[in-house]
Amino acid sequence: MTNDDKVKENSRTPSTLIERSQNKEGGWRYQPVPYDADISVTICQIMALRAARDAGIKVEKEVIDKAVEYVKRCQNPDGGFSYVAGQGAGSGFARSGAGVASLYYAGIFEGDSLKKGLDYSSNSPPEKAPAPNRRPLLYGNYYTVQAMFLAGGDYWATWYPPSATSSSPPIPPGKLVRRRQRRLRHLPRPDHPPNAQPLPPRLQRKRPGKLTELQPWSGEALC
Repeated sequence: MTNDDKVKENSRTPSTLIERSQNKEGGWRYQPVPYDADISVTICQIMALRAARDAGIKVEKEVIDKAVEYVKRCQNPDGGFSYVAGQGAGSGFARSGAGVASLYYAGIFEGDSLKKGLDYSSNSPPEKAPAPNRRPLLYGNYYTVQAMFLAGGDYWATWYPPSATSSSPPIPPGKLVRRRQRRLRHLPRPDHPPNAQPLPPRLQRKRPGKLTELQPWSGEALC
């Protein structure tokens, strides 16, 4: 982190606001006040605190522990995650990707909650969801691809689109999005891995990278 005191102070202020805005359940919502919480805003705050922690800013462990408790309370028996703990429209593709990513960025790397969430996301692509839950496709992939990458192994190898390993010419951005959407409609299941070329070395993840649990900064490398 820079030795510029002004930069340090400006970086600490948002983290402090996030910590103070956490509600009693352990989550966050759209206004910086400790009232309500939902999974979509909670993942954003956890990622922000992870970035602050990695940059050397102290993040209270109690805040992260409470956040993990809230995220786990959002999980349903099927492994997916609800929008709000204890209520909402059941499990959904986007919020389940957010739930799993939240656990990883909060320093949870094993356990039933994580495995159940990964299995749900792997076996519940958006085309299986009811129409209202199918719409946030790119938003859901934003979090799910991070979760699968951090999980590594078969989760990542199965999720990663086989076309990315081909030598095809670059695809215009608009067509790339449409092609990705079409592929997700036919997402292979973990028990039927695609006949794809090996992933390039930079994308091969056999095990998740060990992100050190969020604790008061001690100067060690985190990732």
